[in-house]
Amino acid sequence: MNEKNIVNLFKELHGNFTNLLNSFSALSILSSLELRDVDETTLLHNALRGLLENLDITSCSVFLLHDDTLKNCIGLDHEDLTEGNFSSSHDRLSSTTVCIGEGIMGLAVKTKTLQHCRDCSSDPHFKILNGRAIGSLISAPIFQIGGEVLGVLNVSHPEPRAFTEWHERFLSVFCNFLGQLLINNRLLNHMDSEIEKRTEQLRDALVEARFAQKNLQLFKTIIESLQEAVTIQDSTDTLVYINPACEELFGYTLDQLRRTGLRACYAPESLEVLEKRMSPCILGGESWEGELSAVDATGGVFPVSCLAGAVRDGKGKVLFTFCFIRDLREQKRTEEEKKKLEAQLHHAQKMEAIGQLAGGVAHDFNNIITAITGYAHLLLMKMGKDDPLRHFAEQITASSERAVHVTSGLLAFSRKQSATPQPVSVNLLLKKVCNFLTRLLGEDIHLETRSYREELVVMADGSQLEQILMNLSTNARDAMRNGGRLTISTELFEMGEEFIQSHGYGEKGKYACISVEDTGTGMDDEVMERIFDPFFTTKEVGKGTGLGLSIVYGIVKQSNGYIDVCSKPGKGTRFRVFLPIINATATTVESSTSIPVNMCKGLILLAEDDDEVRKFNAGLLREFGYEVEEAIDGVDAVQRFLQRKDAVDLVMLDVVMPKMNGKDVYDRLKRIRPDVKVLFTSGYTPETISKKGILEENHHFLEKPHTPGELLKKVADLIQS
Repeated sequence: MNEKNIVNLFKELHGNFTNLLNSFSALSILSSLELRDVDETTLLHNALRGLLENLDITSCSVFLLHDDTLKNCIGLDHEDLTEGNFSSSHDRLSSTTVCIGEGIMGLAVKTKTLQHCRDCSSDPHFKILNGRAIGSLISAPIFQIGGEVLGVLNVSHPEPRAFTEWHERFLSVFCNFLGQLLINNRLLNHMDSEIEKRTEQLRDALVEARFAQKNLQLFKTIIESLQEAVTIQDSTDTLVYINPACEELFGYTLDQLRRTGLRACYAPESLEVLEKRMSPCILGGESWEGELSAVDATGGVFPVSCLAGAVRDGKGKVLFTFCFIRDLREQKRTEEEKKKLEAQLHHAQKMEAIGQLAGGVAHDFNNIITAITGYAHLLLMKMGKDDPLRHFAEQITASSERAVHVTSGLLAFSRKQSATPQPVSVNLLLKKVCNFLTRLLGEDIHLETRSYREELVVMADGSQLEQILMNLSTNARDAMRNGGRLTISTELFEMGEEFIQSHGYGEKGKYACISVEDTGTGMDDEVMERIFDPFFTTKEVGKGTGLGLSIVYGIVKQSNGYIDVCSKPGKGTRFRVFLPIINATATTVESSTSIPVNMCKGLILLAEDDDEVRKFNAGLLREFGYEVEEAIDGVDAVQRFLQRKDAVDLVMLDVVMPKMNGKDVYDRLKRIRPDVKVLFTSGYTPETISKKGILEENHHFLEKPHTPGELLKKVADLIQS
């Protein structure tokens, strides 16, 4: 081998070695490229840059396949490297597109083989592109795993036949690596995008979960703080939740109710309602509300109200059913108390209306009875004891006294009867009337009395309290026609909130309780509702006026007390009178005795608008030696007084008169003659008289009806004073 051949061989080996080093360098750059957080264009730029720096080529480019068209992605030449710009060649070719099978690039894609154009000027497949002149061109397909073509790599040289087989083999290997890098870059970018997307989704889901958890906790707090019981069941009717109010209401825990089922919480009649009415309603897409009878763990039955419904998914399938349960025991008690109070209010209003009527009627009765009583007493005074007509006069007197009793009863019922309240010992009062009651009841009724161990003092009119005991005892006697036992007792009673709520009346405090209990026939509820009505009686005609218990009711109310009754047919009756206790010593009042009327002389001015009363009083006074000047109204009284003002010894004034009332007449007369003596009379109630200012100013007053003796005594006392 000559020297020339050796030199050529050495050059060839040196060239091969250089190419080998360049290939290793290009591939090394390719393998070291960063794939994460790098876009596809930058990746290709870096890959082409390594190719330009290590291979004897003037330019290179990559066209990527989009559908059936190759589109320019990136292009570089040596000028781009020296200028630090990698977009100039790309810009020159950016609008270039090649179809599959068109030109060398299109043929490389179509045949999936490297295409080498050794002399572009004579190759018919070469497609002339805008730019520099190209002598040699290789278009190598870029493959992904599986053999699918991603695009083509183009390398060019201005000289023809500048590339060898080594270039073909190297570019094939290079394109395989480049295809794998493109796929990995795409996978990494897609994976990073998916990771970021999923991370964002997880972040949103976490926020929603936290919000849902917060709302769930809020809803749970609300449900657990409800006073209503709450139950929740799933679509299989399995109980999944009950709140604390439900455990307290029924006395079961969640585990216990899961074993027994919610059926254990309802009475049999309510289970039928649940099955036939509530369940179909809920399954039909509506809520259900109604009242049921519930049963607790101890077997106690009580009323509840239920509101039930269902939670459904988007397709309308039932996921859960729920029920809100409210205990109605307190509401029912309140409604019963309300009904009781309304009935008591109605009864009180009725009694008040009747009382007002009774008070008004009593005034007219008083005037009539005053005349009848007066004339009857005059007859008796003028008759001898053996007069055959005396019996009739006595009957008139007795009847008028009964009429006075009826009028007094009307006033007592209307709580407008004149009363003198003072500290009274109920124990001493019971002891005082005990003997009288024994005679009143008869031998076939056993009277038993029990007094409280300590003194019980109340503020009341003693004579009215005696009347209460007499009337209640008389009623008890009439209810025990075949004999029996009457028990009257006194005790200290402390009225509390429980008593007030259950009875619908009363005020807290200590009371003296007078109990009158018999073993008689008793009463039904219908009779008890009317026993305090005036003129209502269950006795035979002529056996009672129907005012006895009305009078008792009026006296008790006038004394700021309360009365109740408890009775059953055949079980007897018990009345209880409650009077407020006071801290005082009882006052003993001696009974007044009749005082003989003193005969006097004098001029009396009598002002009375009722003709019968005026005529009787005038006749009575004249009968006993008085001179009487009669006036028919207030104005007439003033005029007659002016005529004989110095001679008048006493003025009798009816309180209520036409034109000018008695108080106004009195004021006029006092201005005319300050020392004038005046006696007021009236058949109106003390309440009406108080409004006129008579009782408050301690004027002399004589209430109608009155007897002749009472009138003559009062007149004589005033004239002599």
